[in-house]
Amino acid sequence: VKATVTGKHNITSLEISPELIEDAKEDPEMLEDLIITAVNQAVKAASDESEAAMSGMTAGLNIPGLF
Repeated sequence: VKATVTGKHNITSLEISPELIEDAKEDPEMLEDLIITAVNQAVKAASDESEAAMSGMTAGLNIPGLF
């Protein structure tokens, strides 16, 4: 399972391999867990990337009251 998320935490794609769909017929909870894990990892990656971009843009700025 692979999920792609934007910086605004919108899911833009979700890929599930056909083998997992076949296996899910006997164990749907396993597929649900894999989807949840993939989405959570994608959201974390998007958040980490946003934080890194923001810290790069604000590096060296000394704004009173914010730091």
